Amino acid sequence: MASLRTLFISLLAALTLAAAPTASAIVDGTLDVEHDYVVFVGQQVQFPDGTWRNANACSGVLVAPTIVLTAAHCTLVPYPPDWPQRAVVRQGENIFAPEAMALGSFNVHPDFCIGCPGAPHPDFANNDLAVIVLESPLSGPYAKLPKADFAGKQFDKEKQLVAAGFGLSSLPGTGFGFRRSAQTGAIVASNAPNFLLLPVPSKSKYGTVCSGDSGGPALVGTVVVGVHSIGEEACGGPSFAYRLDTPDAQSFLSNYLDVRG
Repeated sequence: MASLRTLFISLLAALTLAAAPTASAIVDGTLDVEHDYVVFVGQQVQFPDGTWRNANACSGVLVAPTIVLTAAHCTLVPYPPDWPQRAVVRQGENIFAPEAMALGSFNVHPDFCIGCPGAPHPDFANNDLAVIVLESPLSGPYAKLPKADFAGKQFDKEKQLVAAGFGLSSLPGTGFGFRRSAQTGAIVASNAPNFLLLPVPSKSKYGTVCSGDSGGPALVGTVVVGVHSIGEEACGGPSFAYRLDTPDAQSFLSNYLDVRG
């Protein structure tokens, strides 16, 4: 298992030259022109010389003019913890020609914890959720939050949802930076009920998530039932999405949004 973020310290500049309109992202998905609230989340770190440098590349979902949700592990970097960091959010189908951009600050779930009980894998984290507060608003549309226990009731058995993000379509490094989506199955994870399990695709029309899709939404219509968290390094599934309908998630989100539905 591995996190679904992508390091893009130099990748973004390189891919700007190599990107083509046919580039892809979600594995076995299609280019997405529908879910305009799915956004790219870039992390930057400020070095001691004052320069801001690219670090992680993730996905996210816009739920209000100045609020984006993503995965907490997208803030993890191999630098001293007191070095400032910020989010660079890009809106549009193609991050190399974004329709809009905004800077923001990361706010990590206070109980985000690697190796703690409740994680879907011993080496990974529970409460893998962060809120980005933007310095300037982005226009809608905006995704909706789920009501309490929405996913718990809807996904007690495997059902279909839509996974979306800006990540790779295959390894190594193919397709980064174009918004894609795919249908996939999902069920509440029996070993980690704060998460949805997206199994290895059981139908030919299903796709999977890959590196760079961390923080992107698992969608039922316009409702974000979870954000993508951890998956197989080979990007063929299974993967896990952190649920947004649990008490742990909604208590945190209520500091920034009305979660009453």
